[in-house]
Amino acid sequence: MFKIEPIIESIKFLDISDEVYFGEQYRDYISNSRLKLINPDEGGSPQKYNEGFSKHGSFSDSLYFGSAVHENILQPADFKNVVCDRPTAKLGFVMDEIVKNRQKGMSIYNSIVAASNKIDYYKDKLTDGVLENIFKKGLKYYLFRKKFRYTTGIEPIFLNPADYGKLTDCLASVEKNRNIQKLLHPVSIFTPPMVVNEGTLLMDVKVTVDDQEVILKLKAKLDNFTVDFDTNSLVLNDLKTTGYYLSKFEESFEKYHYYRQMGMYSWMLMMWAKKEFQFTKPMLTANMLVVSTVPNYYSGVFKVRNSDINRGFKEFIRLLKMVAYCKVYGFDREPNIQ
Repeated sequence: MFKIEPIIESIKFLDISDEVYFGEQYRDYISNSRLKLINPDEGGSPQKYNEGFSKHGSFSDSLYFGSAVHENILQPADFKNVVCDRPTAKLGFVMDEIVKNRQKGMSIYNSIVAASNKIDYYKDKLTDGVLENIFKKGLKYYLFRKKFRYTTGIEPIFLNPADYGKLTDCLASVEKNRNIQKLLHPVSIFTPPMVVNEGTLLMDVKVTVDDQEVILKLKAKLDNFTVDFDTNSLVLNDLKTTGYYLSKFEESFEKYHYYRQMGMYSWMLMMWAKKEFQFTKPMLTANMLVVSTVPNYYSGVFKVRNSDINRGFKEFIRLLKMVAYCKVYGFDREPNIQ
């Protein structure tokens, strides 16, 4: 027997960096991506959820490049592209971690071991040959990072020349796409709309499991949303990069359960608007702004259907029930929740 109640007074809107959002302060909060770890349809389990991203995080060039696209489109004033010889694949992430570890005062060897373990790059298999490969392919980038001078308030994005060229083409495609630009830069007849990029919503929900109460803390970092005060309406936009042509995006929408993300984010956004602006029945539309990372780097708008938001919300609620069940009965039990 389950009962889920949102704690309205707990809803907060914050303007925080990715570093803070993913840091220790909000590590115990439940994000859409974390729910993947418990969803059996995505290869998840209670054990994986309990272990978290420290053991089941993913590092890939496509994710890194996708972040660069996000940052350049949504927060251009906060980031700066830096062209350099950053290695590809996991070695690039290893070198980034080595730099961070050295800045913390760790020795060279301990920095490499810690980076290897975190990125799962030859974890526990650091032979002389692997170490030689790290120095051979990563030393130039490491020395560049060591000498690099940071600008206060500006986060660098380190890109190799090939990725920088691809990024330029992607950004030009988005800039020329009128439909995307209208959504990112909306206008209103009377009251100027509220437009937010990379805003964070926090919210607590109370879940009752067999007469036992559990408080679950939720977090969501929304790429872009608009509050239109003339029409009491909300527009939620999520930016996605894809390594396929736009015609295949619906396959990715299903494969990666993007409908759950939109269901969760839509619900939290509407709850916040009702509390913050006293909207009684706000209208909400949702879109995915899609950028293809393969030539000719086309971009477009994928309109999210209400039916997809609804089924995404149902999956979101089902997974919250699973988390609550495990918190009550332990993560060694398999919750059979439909």
